[in-house]
Amino acid sequence: MDYIGLFSLMDLRKYLKCIVNAIPCRQKKAIFVNLPSYAVTLTDMAKSLICAKLKERAHFYKDIKKLNSHVPLKILPKEYGGEQLLIKEMMTSFLRTVEDNKKNLEKIDHQQI
Repeated sequence: MDYIGLFSLMDLRKYLKCIVNAIPCRQKKAIFVNLPSYAVTLTDMAKSLICAKLKERAHFYKDIKKLNSHVPLKILPKEYGGEQLLIKEMMTSFLRTVEDNKKNLEKIDHQQI
């Protein structure tokens, strides 16, 4: 926390603007769970410095139970109280999907827009 005190609000605003502009995709929703108390304070400060559209898309939860207001627990992995597969099984399935679509993904990488 002492280190964070070295930065002004303008520095924080510039930092957040860089992060938002550096992400190469459109953010529909950003969900953060199990944040420590100091991180909640920081995120509240940070949310005051970003645009209204991003404020609506960023959600911060102290625990999984409160996450249920935005995300049905049934779609979460079993490790987080959900009804789906284990995280390892989900990762294996995702990698298999990527391998199955490798040619199409490579075509997208080489597109000139």
